[in-house]
Amino acid sequence: MASQHHIVIFPFLAQGHTLPILDLSKALSCRGLKVTIITTPSNSPFIRLIISRYPEIHLREISFPLVEALPKGCENTAQLPSMDLLLPFLTATKQLQQPFEQALRDMSQVQDLPICVISDSYLGWTNTSCRAFNIPRLVFHGMGAFSMAVRKSLLAHQTHKHKSNTEPLCVPGVRLDFQLTKTDLPKSLREMDYDNPLSRFHLEAEESDLESWGVIINSFTELEKDHIASLESFYKNGAKAWCVGPFLLYEETMEGKEDPSRTWVEWLINKAVIGSLPTSLPAALLITFLKSIICHPSRDCNRL
Repeated sequence: MASQHHIVIFPFLAQGHTLPILDLSKALSCRGLKVTIITTPSNSPFIRLIISRYPEIHLREISFPLVEALPKGCENTAQLPSMDLLLPFLTATKQLQQPFEQALRDMSQVQDLPICVISDSYLGWTNTSCRAFNIPRLVFHGMGAFSMAVRKSLLAHQTHKHKSNTEPLCVPGVRLDFQLTKTDLPKSLREMDYDNPLSRFHLEAEESDLESWGVIINSFTELEKDHIASLESFYKNGAKAWCVGPFLLYEETMEGKEDPSRTWVEWLINKAVIGSLPTSLPAALLITFLKSIICHPSRDCNRL
C-alpha cells in the first residue's frame, strides 16, 4: 500500500505547454510528493532529460493512437510537418482517454491512486476520467487569471460578437481599467464558431475546464489578486484558483542557487524607482512584480 501522497500530472503534447507543468512537477516533488507524469513514448526522452535529478518524479507512458492523417511517431505539435495537421492531432489526443484510464486502474490495483490529477486545459476529457475514479481534477493554465477571466466572460456572454472592431467591449464579471476592443482579442476568440471543428475542440475543452475541481495558474497572487475571484466566478461547484507561479524560478530557488536574473531584476527595479522606464509601464506594478519574483517565488505553492 502506498503511503506517500501521490499526484498525477498530464501535460499537453506541446513544448510550450509541457515546460511550465514540468517545473510545477519539480516544485511538488521538492515538497515530498510523489509525482507521476503521463506522456507518450515519443515525448518521454525530452521529459526524462528535464526531470533526471528528481527521483520522486516518475513517468508512465501511454500509447499515442495511430491516425491516418498523421505521420507515424508524430506525438507532439513540434513534430507536425504542417500546422494544417493541428486539428487531426488535437482530435487524436482524445483517443488517449482509454489508455489514461487504464493507467489509473493500474494505480488503483496497487492502492496508489493519486490525491488529484493536474492536466492541461486542452485535455478536457480527463475531467470525465477523473470523476469515474473519484479523483479531483485540477486544470492547468499557462495564462494569467485576468486574461482567462476576460476569455471566459466573452465566451459566456458573447458581448463582442456584434461589436465593430473599434467599439469598447463590455466584459461582465471582470473589472477593466482600460478600453478593450474586438481587435485586441485573439483571432481564435473573435471567430469562435461551434460549426468550425477547431473552434469546437476548444469549446469542448472549455466546457470541461469549467467543471474542474480547481485551477492551477502560472502566475502569482500579487499580480492577479484583483482578478482571481472574477475567474473563480465562471467555474462551477465552487472551484478555487491557485496562482502558484512563476514556475520557471522554482528549480533555482529550491536548490539554493543564486538566481542568475537577480542582477538585471534589481537594475530594473532601480530604473522603475527613479522613473527612467517608459511611461507606458507603470512603475508600481513593475516593482510589485519584480519584488515578488525575488522574495516570494514559492509562497503560493506552499498555500496550495
